[in-house]
Amino acid sequence: MIINIGAADAPISRRKEDELRRGLFAERFARLVTSFSGDDRSNIFALYGEWGSGKTSTWALIRAEIERTDTKVRIVEFSPWAYSSYDQVLKGFFHELLTMLDHEPVMKQVAEKVGGLSRALIGLGGAASMAAGADPSGTTGTIAITVVAAGAIAKRVAKEAKAAADCTLAELRADAAKALIKVKRPVLILIDDVDRLPPMQVTALFQLIRVNASLPMVNYLLLMDREMVERSLEKQDFAKTYLEKIVQFGIDLPRAAPEDLHAMAIKRVMRVLTEEEKAKSHARFEQATTTAAGILDTPRAIGRIAESFGFHLEFFRNGQVLEVDPVDLFLLETLRCQAPKLYAFIRDETGSYSSWEALLPYIPEDEKKRNRRKEKLEAVLAQEPGATEKALRDIFDVLAPDYISGRHSTQNDFADCRLCSSPHFRNYFELTVPREHPSQAELKAVIDSKPQKVANSRVLALIDHYGW
Repeated sequence: MIINIGAADAPISRRKEDELRRGLFAERFARLVTSFSGDDRSNIFALYGEWGSGKTSTWALIRAEIERTDTKVRIVEFSPWAYSSYDQVLKGFFHELLTMLDHEPVMKQVAEKVGGLSRALIGLGGAASMAAGADPSGTTGTIAITVVAAGAIAKRVAKEAKAAADCTLAELRADAAKALIKVKRPVLILIDDVDRLPPMQVTALFQLIRVNASLPMVNYLLLMDREMVERSLEKQDFAKTYLEKIVQFGIDLPRAAPEDLHAMAIKRVMRVLTEEEKAKSHARFEQATTTAAGILDTPRAIGRIAESFGFHLEFFRNGQVLEVDPVDLFLLETLRCQAPKLYAFIRDETGSYSSWEALLPYIPEDEKKRNRRKEKLEAVLAQEPGATEKALRDIFDVLAPDYISGRHSTQNDFADCRLCSSPHFRNYFELTVPREHPSQAELKAVIDSKPQKVANSRVLALIDHYGW
């Protein structure tokens, strides 16, 4: 078994895994972040990029560079999307921060002061919620928390707040700030996948880092899809420009070069093939990945499709023989993952045009029928706005050439187990070896048979079994 399945979404962890050549960007970004992290304020950086573009992998390179070049910066990774409410986000945030501080002897006093602030905030947050319409950027100068409880709950809130310290939040924050400035050890808090959060938690997170946890020497790096976060802000009745109040230093993730994405796609596909399969189909895979370039446009898309292809390929291994054409299967999996409506259209509509009759000389067809089929295809393509239309058309024409263009499948298509060959069409969707004709493994066994008498015997057995 050749398949080597891993997590398609797993980020890289080392510079030598950097297939998109973002190492130099990571070095420079790390240098800039650390140079700003040592001043007596709280800085908020953002690395913007669409889903699957490689933000987390780039962060891994940035972190490695920071740890290599600056031993003073302490790093905390916080995942707010693992929590379901503002109260849990607040507790989780301070838990991660205090855990790091407690492990540093020189930071013990800082941990004590920050712990006092966190207990006071959590005491309020336990029976509180964000004020309706509160500004998460903190520009109003308020804590943006209002107590909504009464009676016994209100008494418990007051008791917990008093137990934390007989001080105001401003005084507790000032004490924590003095302790941080004194030790001169910058803290960088990484918050990934901000765009995964529900709209209310996006604003709650911004409230946390911009107001309640805005402390000198404590800096933040947010990884997010900017458009997604801006839409979340709009749903909470904040203008998109509010993001500018939160983030002081924002930068877009460098776009991956097309040739690097192409090389990544080829490398991922080749992993699941045998050496013989690589030699036979490498050139066609080069063409196929070029055809699908408009869809294979992010590291996540490439990883997801390549691993799905490797998984499905195992259904068609019959010993050491493949019962389908691997390039067709790869393109079909590309559609199944990224354009499911077109995949279903090929499965449900095009099979009748991959028939045994296609092996006969071309017979002119009624132009009206062909136009009706074209209209059906156009209607399906219009429902796949997330993918590049040209890539979808090109893939469709490779997989179902006889549906629109009038090009009939050939005997070579049959011999190569192509999707456009009727005897093999069903196998791609039923995930099985042929039922109505000999499998490739059976035919190979005949070809490899020696002496001739054994080969003849196997041919007769196939004829008897399949009724030829």
